[in-house]
Amino acid sequence: MPQGFHQLDLRAQNSHISRVVFRLMSKAMAAGALCWFGIALVLGLYIQSLVPLAYLLLTALNLHLTKDQGSHGFPAITQMLFSIILPFVMQMMLGGMMTSGVMMFWSFAALGGALTYRRYYMIAIWSGLEIVLITAFCLLDPTVHVGDPEALNNLPAFKTLIAINLLGPCFILLATAFHFVKTQGRVRKHNHEMKALLAESNERLERRNMEMDASLRYARTIQSALLPDLKNSPGSIVDGLLLYRPKDHVGGDLLWQGKHGAHHLIAVMDCTGHGVPGALLTVIVHNLLNEVVLLRGHTDPATIVAEVVKRIPQLLQRSTGIYQDGVELAVIRIDQENGEHLFAGTGLGLIVVNGVEHTILAGGKSLLREHDRLRPDTIRTSRLDLPTGSRLYAFTDGFWHQFGGAQGRKFSRARLTREIIGMSTLTWPEQQLLLERILDDWRGSHEQVDDILVLGFEPVLQVALKSQRA
Repeated sequence: MPQGFHQLDLRAQNSHISRVVFRLMSKAMAAGALCWFGIALVLGLYIQSLVPLAYLLLTALNLHLTKDQGSHGFPAITQMLFSIILPFVMQMMLGGMMTSGVMMFWSFAALGGALTYRRYYMIAIWSGLEIVLITAFCLLDPTVHVGDPEALNNLPAFKTLIAINLLGPCFILLATAFHFVKTQGRVRKHNHEMKALLAESNERLERRNMEMDASLRYARTIQSALLPDLKNSPGSIVDGLLLYRPKDHVGGDLLWQGKHGAHHLIAVMDCTGHGVPGALLTVIVHNLLNEVVLLRGHTDPATIVAEVVKRIPQLLQRSTGIYQDGVELAVIRIDQENGEHLFAGTGLGLIVVNGVEHTILAGGKSLLREHDRLRPDTIRTSRLDLPTGSRLYAFTDGFWHQFGGAQGRKFSRARLTREIIGMSTLTWPEQQLLLERILDDWRGSHEQVDDILVLGFEPVLQVALKSQRA
């Protein structure tokens, strides 16, 4: 965020304006108190002079306390209280309204301090106190006899005193109002400059965001090109479905397909992370699968998984210690010559549905953080009994980790397994639509939490090939 944007905070600005007005009102009232302190000393009203002196000392203390503070709560309350009450006290000690020239007019200036409060009830309290005191002193005009009574005879004429007591508060109120408007004007000008800067920055950010979004969309096109076309795999797959939803345009889930001799291999991968980091890992794993199967000729799923998992930290120059970049794999081999169908996985499993029967094969323990302990015998290969018409399903954890439903819970692996088995008798397009609707209905307004990939397919088997040759 550009420097100075924090000053657009309205609460901070209001607090600043209130503090400025409070300090100005206090200084102006202190100037009036100093004037009356001098008049009282000159006229020999030494006891009476203690009232403006006390106000001067209190003001000096409160100004010191509010010098560096963002809030002026208690000092402002005491300043307001004494600014309202002390003129009435001074009026009583000077012999009442007429002899003092209506000294209580000075308390009107204190009401300018109400600008330091932004809550209506506080303004109502101070205004109510002022009204009560004015009413009482107008009706009763109380006096207190202190000091030398003869000295009161030396007070200037009523007209002179009332002029002083009217002009002083008026000057204070006008100065306070002028300063208030001036301060607000500076704040508005600054806000206007900051808003213009903010609008310019937002425009740059929006333009940058559009560029990044376009780059990510293009990156998704590139990553999607790595996905095999299940419907155009002659001699390998009869038909199938693929639910592929990266969380952020691109993601860490991907599907790989390859063939070596009579062995057709399909791999479902879930790389750590999502977005661009996950997508970069899928490219690495995709290339490793090509290397291990197509170039080096490995067709045993357990060997393929072990080689890929072992090579990732080597490519990332992390050959020792615990790491957090890796992949969970499910590798399926369909043998179209001898019928020796195999499966191996780490972290990901497989569901095999054959009519009313189904088999759930769990993948081995995830090795994402234990590559230094990896041994070939830690990954087991399972043989698959696949009669004609068998349907195979594999999925990453994004679907069953998705939050949703009425209570915002995870979908769960068990529920996804039940849904897949229950819809396995439908046609593949029907299964695709049903799976998408289940996900959308469950998710609702919840944010997608991870990349999602669900694969289902019916392989071309040895029995079907023989019947076609016959």
